[in-house]
Amino acid sequence: MARFSIQGVFNYSMLTLSDHERVLYVGAREALFALDPNDISRQLRPQIDWPAPQDKKRECVDKGKNNQTECFNYIRFLQSYNHTHLYTCGTYAFQP
Repeated sequence: MARFSIQGVFNYSMLTLSDHERVLYVGAREALFALDPNDISRQLRPQIDWPAPQDKKRECVDKGKNNQTECFNYIRFLQSYNHTHLYTCGTYAFQP
């Protein structure tokens, strides 16, 4: 069985398969990946890092959230928009 992971990236929780492109998009904590659905160990495009800014993370902590587990940008929605774009939404340190 093939396995995909990147050191320092966590919570690979959102997946969507783009049939017209033959790409498996994976949303994780503060990162997006485009993988080959036939071999998920192979990235088809470079990783996109999408962290929440430090000021948003501080505001998240000020709201009483945990800065070790909650104040990050967790990708929560992925959908193919067209052949060139992907619609994505994240928690953005509790400010989506």
